[in-house]
Amino acid sequence: MPHRAAGRPPAISYDWAGMGPAGAPAAVRIETGGRKDFPGGGAARLDARRRNARDDARIARRDEASACWSASCSVPRAMTPHTRSALVVRAHLEETAHVSRLAAERCTGAVVAAAGVIADAFGAGGKVLLCGNGGSAADCQHVAAEFVSRLTRDFDRPGLPAIALTTDTSFLTAFANDVGFEGVFARQVQALGRPGDVLVAISTSGTSANVLRAVETATALGMATIALTGRHGLHDVGAGVTIAVPSDVTSHVQEIHLALEHALCDLVERALFGDRVAAVFPASLG
Repeated sequence: MPHRAAGRPPAISYDWAGMGPAGAPAAVRIETGGRKDFPGGGAARLDARRRNARDDARIARRDEASACWSASCSVPRAMTPHTRSALVVRAHLEETAHVSRLAAERCTGAVVAAAGVIADAFGAGGKVLLCGNGGSAADCQHVAAEFVSRLTRDFDRPGLPAIALTTDTSFLTAFANDVGFEGVFARQVQALGRPGDVLVAISTSGTSANVLRAVETATALGMATIALTGRHGLHDVGAGVTIAVPSDVTSHVQEIHLALEHALCDLVERALFGDRVAAVFPASLG
């Protein structure tokens, strides 16, 4: 196939539907500059345009990022790779901010309730066990570290007993290999948990089988249960307190989980060491 002569191909138009906030135009039309010729000829140019179009459509579908657009927003007519990347970053951050605002409205009560459950358990000599997979496993370790160590170096206090059930690789691999991965957390809950303890179960999807089994085991043992999930909560299993972040996007659920976990630790410290916290942060306590 002969190559097209070097030059500027015709500009391609894309519609960014649904990005405008209430009262803004229904669509923002972007005229992208033509792309340069590609060594593969017309087929390569077509493939590149299709990839660009898919990228544009993916960004446009981030309807929860609509707050970053206004009727007067200015969109560059020539979309360079840098511009495209900047829009992806901005859309991601705006969607995170939007989900954070929704969580502030809808999750605050559950976070306060969960903090009360954990503080009561610590005060009565109980402990916290945490379970989750992947990024949620990392959250388990993060929260356990905050409790055992401290949330901030500005406020020193005794360590609080919290164990992430995601860290013992010898047990995890042995049990998963010999019995099955679905029981790796339930087995540890059965071995380590006692009535009066708390299980914090983290699952962005709410469907992780090993997390659900751990919640069932903890409930049967008389432990309190707290779930951090995405929009739909835990599937077919009830937790004592459920903190359901109002999003279906895993990355944004994880981002908000971390912020809420920090708030949870803060509230527990205030409940257990209120006088000492007030001495360090008097203004913040109002």
